[in-house]
Parts: sequence; structure tokens; C-alpha cells
Amino acid sequence: MPRRPTRPKMKNPPAGAGCAGLRDDSAAAAAAVYRQAMEAVERVFLDIEAGQPPKIVALKPVVRDLLKQIIEQPEAMMIQFCLDKMRRFDGTLANHGMDVCVLTLILAVENKCTEDEMEALGLGALKHDIGFVRLPRNLYRKTSALTEQEQVLMRQHPQLAASVLAQVDRVPETVTRIIAEHHEFQDGTGFPKLVKAGAISPLTQLMALADAYDDLVTTRYGRPPLLPHDAIRQLFVLGAKGRYDKTLVEVAIK
Repeated sequence: MPRRPTRPKMKNPPAGAGCAGLRDDSAAAAAAVYRQAMEAVERVFLDIEAGQPPKIVALKPVVRDLLKQIIEQPEAMMIQFCLDKMRRFDGTLANHGMDVCVLTLILAVENKCTEDEMEALGLGALKHDIGFVRLPRNLYRKTSALTEQEQVLMRQHPQLAASVLAQVDRVPETVTRIIAEHHEFQDGTGFPKLVKAGAISPLTQLMALADAYDDLVTTRYGRPPLLPHDAIRQLFVLGAKGRYDKTLVEVAIK
């Protein structure tokens, strides 16, 4: 269960500092870890598309390496995330999973999650949209607004993830739950089961915040990406309205 700190402990870079505010070796290390992790995630999705069971266990060292880098050089990893985001207008499933994983692990550190919780969050984040591989390929990549029928299909992807994960031995129940619940909201307006606060895992809510932020700053179904400060403002509004845990939102914003 996430334990919320009274104040965030992530170090802030000096005013005006960007990539030049970090040592070259720190930036290079962050880039290397990010690139290796991205390659590993892409291999898993290629296996799935080829009809092979996903090798989820192979992603555990990816999560450990990312977490180590985030703890030791949080600024470098955040800058790497932003640079990677700017290099592409939109991401594939693997790109999105990687982005959400980095943001989720940053939030996990800020929320004082345990090592086991962080591993579950990292694995869940990397594979949270895995159910899309059971839907038409062009659905996730569609650049215009979804039709009503397409929305119905899209809302099935958390449940369809179960059919993919069923091919994998020993997927932790915590990971499965994060993936199944990541579009459920505290106010009961989510999907697929419309559950409310109290029935949603706190770990799921933490990852869902990272997923929501990444969606907001990315082109999605005809909606242009928001600027980061606008996305943060939108998360604050959603927290105030009860969609997400308000305290988790406040920590995420900091």
C-alpha cells in the first residue's frame, strides 16, 4: 500500500538547468538504460504479435534497472523521458508502456512504495495496454475521434489483457489487478466494471495517474497533446472532482 510522504524528496535542478545542468555521464547512463528497456519491451510485443507467449519475467530486470536509475539520477531520467517524448509525435504500445513505466516508478518512489510494490507497478505499467493486441491493429493508432462502436471495442482492452496474461506462468496477482483496473475511477465513471473508490487498488490508482498524464501530453484519437502545465492542471481538476485520489494527485503534481 503506498505510504504518502508529507513532502516530496525528489531533487529539483537549479533554475534554468536543463541537459547542461547534468553531468554528461549521468545523461548517457539514463539514455542507455532507457534505450535498453525500450528494446526489451518492444521484443515482448513482437513475440505477442507473432503468437508467442509474452516473456513477462524478462521485464523484471528492466524494471529494476529503471528504478535504480530513477532513484540515483531522477533528473536525468525525467529529461530523457521528455527528450524521447519530443522525438515522436505519438507512440506505439511499447513506447507508451515505457513512458508510463518511467513516470509510475517516479511516483512510486515519491509515495514511499516498497520494493515489491515498485516491481509490480513497473511490470503493470509496461504491460497495462497489452489487451490492445487482441483488437484491430489500427484501433490504437487511429488519429481521429473514435466512433461509438470503436469506443466499445477500446473499452474491452483491460479485460482482453487477461487472455494474453493467461499464456504466462506466474504473473503476480498484483500485476494482473493493476492491468485490469487501470481505467477504473474512484467516482465510478471508468471501465470496464464501473467500480468505485474502495474497490480499486491504491497501486492501480498511482499507475493510472501516470497513464492519464502521458495520454494528456500525447495526441490521442483526434485530440491534440496538451502542454505539460495544462496536463497537470487537468489532473488537478480530475482529482478535485473525485476521479483520482486527491492526495495522490497532489504528490504527482509536486
